[in-house]
Amino acid sequence: MTRIGVITPAVRTALRTVKGFDRRLSPCRDYRAFLQDEELRAVIEEVLALP
Repeated sequence: MTRIGVITPAVRTALRTVKGFDRRLSPCRDYRAFLQDEELRAVIEEVLALP
């Protein structure tokens, strides 16, 4: 579960931008990139779902 304070409009915009990237979000360049990318995108979704 993601725990964070207030999400500002600027943060929401930045997260939506990052979520829309057509590349891996993980800095790894091996199989871990796939696993971490799924995890990072899931966390972004959790944060965007917060009020």
